[in-house]
Amino acid sequence: MDEPNSNPLAMDLLWADPMLNIQGYAPNTVRGVATFFGEDAVIQVCEKLKVDLIVRAHQMMMSGYGFFCNRKLITIFTAPRYQPEANNKGAVVYVDKQGKIGFKVLSPLEQAPPDNNPGDPFFCQRILEKRIPIDCNTKGLLVFTT
Repeated sequence: MDEPNSNPLAMDLLWADPMLNIQGYAPNTVRGVATFFGEDAVIQVCEKLKVDLIVRAHQMMMSGYGFFCNRKLITIFTAPRYQPEANNKGAVVYVDKQGKIGFKVLSPLEQAPPDNNPGDPFFCQRILEKRIPIDCNTKGLLVFTT
């Protein structure tokens, strides 16, 4: 398998980010790699692939998840308190048997686990803080994760 940085498609799948107020695609000046994409690009991809929703990752969201393009794209970020100064939450997405989508939000730990005890229960995040259902029955779901 090629390293992602030698494959432009892999780089875009890993690092491209949604951006309001742009048409199509633009260089990603924040990351220095890949592209930004606008709402029109999301709509075109959904139509071409015949999906209603794109789920992506690899971009910090303060609430653990975020919406773009009228809920046609969801960004999931699973790492609570990604950086010491960030108090962001993490989240995972779930799809129930009826095709409804919701989230499990992960809160940051209130205190760091002790270094000398890797079996300490603080290593496990509080898995279920809240479930946030959204009314979104999908006929197709496209998921990109890293």
